[in-house]
Parts: sequence; C-alpha cells; structure tokens
Amino acid sequence: ATGATVRFGDVAIYHAVLAALDLSPQWRDRLRRAFSRRKGPRELLEAAASNQAQPTGAVARLGSLAPAEAARGVQDELAKLGVEPVGRTVEDVAARLREKAADVAPAAAVANALTSYLKLNAPVADSLGALRSFAASTGLDLSAALDAYAERLALIARHKPPFWADAVFSAESGRRFEYYDGFVFELARENAADRPIVSGGRYDGLIARLSGGKRHASGIGAALRADRLETGKGAR
Repeated sequence: ATGATVRFGDVAIYHAVLAALDLSPQWRDRLRRAFSRRKGPRELLEAAASNQAQPTGAVARLGSLAPAEAARGVQDELAKLGVEPVGRTVEDVAARLREKAADVAPAAAVANALTSYLKLNAPVADSLGALRSFAASTGLDLSAALDAYAERLALIARHKPPFWADAVFSAESGRRFEYYDGFVFELARENAADRPIVSGGRYDGLIARLSGGKRHASGIGAALRADRLETGKGAR
C-alpha cells in the first residue's frame, strides 16, 4: 500500500508523564490543558523558563507555613494594618497564599524531560522501545500506561489494518482534539500530512466531564473529510 500515511499517538501516555513528573498541581493542570491549545506545552515551558519570578510579600512570608500557622499569620498581618477580613475568612486567605506559593514553575530537569517526550517520533515497530527508553532515561514510572499501549499495538497488529505497517508514532499527535484523551490517529495522503482524510480516537473522560462526574463511560469517534476523498483517491 502506497500513497497514504498514518500518524498516531496516545494522549493517555502524555497524561501519565505529567502524573509522574515533579510538578505542582497548578502546573500539571496547565500542561494538561495546553496539550490541545495553539500555544502548547513547549511554549508554556519556554515562557516559564524566561520568567522565574520568586514569591514576594505575604506569599513569601506565609505561603510555606502549615495551614493553621498561615491563618494565624494572616490574622496578625491584618491586625497590624487594622483591617478586618471582608467576604473571606483568614483561613481562605491563607489557603490562597499557600496555593500561590506552591505554584512554582517546573525545574529545568522536569521541563527538559517533558520536552524530550514531546519530541518523540518513531515508526510503529520501534515506538514501544522508544517510549520505554524514555521512561528509563528519565526515571519515570510509566509502566501502566506503556503496558496498555503495548496491548493496544498487539491488538491492532492482529487485525492488520491498511497502512499500519508504516504508521508513525508522534507524542504530539492528538493536539488538534481536546476531547480525545487516549489513542488517536490521522490518515492522510503522503504529500498532504497536514490535511487528514480520516482522524479519530478514544475518549475516556469526556462523559465524566460532561456529566459532572455522574457518569463514566469510554467511547471512540472518528471524522471523515469527504471533501478530501477525491484528491486523496490515489491513496488506496
């Protein structure tokens, strides 16, 4: 089979990398959301590296304290100023200060590890080895995600779909779609890789998000661009 190319990835592995890295909750959430946005994770990390501002003022003084100590510190600060808290308790203010203090940009080693992951591209036959090598070199425990990935590759290979033997794994595959959070793929003509004819993937968390956590179900979806079929008819 010639004339077409398959590019695929697994967003669940990206999420597993984020979970394994030493990130603040705020940065883990930012990087998760950035994956499907125009200014993606790499741009976010680059901006953070150029703006390593340290906490100042009350954040620096009180943000690293335990909750009760931080609340007492807030009370003391307000008493010195002769101010009464309005609308929020001293505990609320202390919690916000602690949250801001914990919002520390990723360390260089963490940013480098994530950037290295995002640069991963490998033929399907080599992709599992490349991912396991990445995990070993960074010391990240990705065993659950990679075991699931290996099982999925084996199942796909068993069905021998067209063009799969020459498919290419890309860690950044799936950035076009916010709702897919698992395996993703795109099929396009070789000379028009940025104009996929078919794209699709898994979504495991979409139903839970839409239902506010009341329903949990996985699903799959795909989109066929009929307007590109005629120009892609040589890819058979």
